[in-house]
Amino acid sequence: MFAVNAGYSGITGVIAVIASRFLAETLEVPSWVVIGLGGGLVAFAITLVWLRRPSRLTAAWAWLVSVADLLWVVGMVVFVVAARPSWAGSAIVLGSAAPVLALAIAQLRARRWMTGLSG
Repeated sequence: MFAVNAGYSGITGVIAVIASRFLAETLEVPSWVVIGLGGGLVAFAITLVWLRRPSRLTAAWAWLVSVADLLWVVGMVVFVVAARPSWAGSAIVLGSAAPVLALAIAQLRARRWMTGLSG
C-alpha cells in the first residue's frame, strides 16, 4: 500500500509544482501555496519510499501514515468549505483527495490485519 501511496503522492506533488500557476488561479490561492503543498507531497512520497523497507515499517508508522492521509483529506474538505474555490477548483481538490481517503482506509485495514496476525 505504501508504494501506491508514495507513487500517488509523488506524482500529485510534481504535477502541483509544474502546474502551480494554473492550479493557483483555479483554486484562487497564491502560487507559493500550491508549490509548497506540491513539495510537501514529494517529501511525503520520499518518506514513504524510505519506510517501505521491512526493517523500518512498524505498525506505529503504518498508523501514523494513515492518520496523516486522513488529516490531508479533512484539510482538503475544510479548504473547499472555507475558501469556496470555483467548481473546477473544488473538483480538483476533492477529486485528488478521494484516492488518499481510499488509501488511508486500506492501510488501516491492512494494519489491523497485520496486528491481528502478530497478536
